[in-house]
Amino acid sequence: MAIRIHIWRWFLVVCALVLGAAFAAAQTPDCPDCLAYDPFTAKSITAMAEAEDAVSAKALAIDKAVNEAFHHIVHRLVLRTDWPRLPSLDTARIHVLTDEIAIERERVGAQSYEVTLSIAFNQSALGRVLAEKGITAATVQAPRMVVLPLAVMDDGAVIWDHPRWREAWERIADPSGLVPFVVIDGDAEDRAYESPELIRGDVFATEMFRVRYRSDALLVAVLRETEGGAVALEAVGDDALGAIDLKRTFEQLRGAKGSVVAVAADWLAAELTERWKRAVVLGPEAGAAAGDPLTSQTITKLPVHFDYRGDVNRWLRFQASVAALPGMEEVTVHQVEGDTVHATIAFAGTKERFADGLNASGFFVELAQSGIFVTDGEAFAY
Repeated sequence: MAIRIHIWRWFLVVCALVLGAAFAAAQTPDCPDCLAYDPFTAKSITAMAEAEDAVSAKALAIDKAVNEAFHHIVHRLVLRTDWPRLPSLDTARIHVLTDEIAIERERVGAQSYEVTLSIAFNQSALGRVLAEKGITAATVQAPRMVVLPLAVMDDGAVIWDHPRWREAWERIADPSGLVPFVVIDGDAEDRAYESPELIRGDVFATEMFRVRYRSDALLVAVLRETEGGAVALEAVGDDALGAIDLKRTFEQLRGAKGSVVAVAADWLAAELTERWKRAVVLGPEAGAAAGDPLTSQTITKLPVHFDYRGDVNRWLRFQASVAALPGMEEVTVHQVEGDTVHATIAFAGTKERFADGLNASGFFVELAQSGIFVTDGEAFAY
């Protein structure tokens, strides 16, 4: 069995990295799960604007959607370590990079306009813009990965339909994504193969899931709820790049939007996606290497000074962005001095990784010996 997995692993790597273009060409009615992969199209981007009239509001809303789509595409395809170097383009330049803007639905008011768009960017044009910054996009789709989202109770009982855990993975699952996650049905046929070894990702216990869902890449994502609302995550399995073995505990941050269960699922999906991007951009060995600071279990205490300029909404936006960062543990506010909030942030990773995440969310970050200075998009003099 180990020999079969080793052969399949490298077969999948070769197929995905060397013959990646064949994925789209191989779509046939005989493979209903094989959806066309288009890394340069952002779907279901929603924006709303108000103006003096509906025509002006429409133009503003479409501009917002185009900007958001560009942000979504480049962050989806570019390594996190390259995010600080991403080009900053004005709306007119971004429009030039698009091939097609399709309206999925719209709602028009006398002075307002809300629209949901599908926006396709030109691969060559966008590639040239990234190349100017020395950035390579990961455009090859990973082999599909079947996910077993299981929860374990204190008494050891296995829950196949934990509502928040399954809902989190169903939201993430996208057969046409860079890493196409596919969630198991969790029906009677799946449960027939339950065994203690399944929780540990034993290859014999998981073999029938690989067969049933036609996928050699498999992820057993086990959730254990602890006291105080925290959750412990254990992820085991393997994909085209090698073995998966990740453990992490997540605390519910005060004031954070969304469930800590969803945060755990998002973190794991992001880790596996980043691993695949490294393989595409830097090679299979780089993808399989465990070197990304984001996976570190070491908690760093970061002194952060945020210039909210007396605007509470800016502070709320900062809090929401910080809470959404993978690796966030806790925010402790020490003092509000003038227009600056002084806080300590507990973060699993380096200060550079923290700064990269905030930069990607539209903040301006400066690293100094006395701490991390942040403002929302404008240089902060200190």
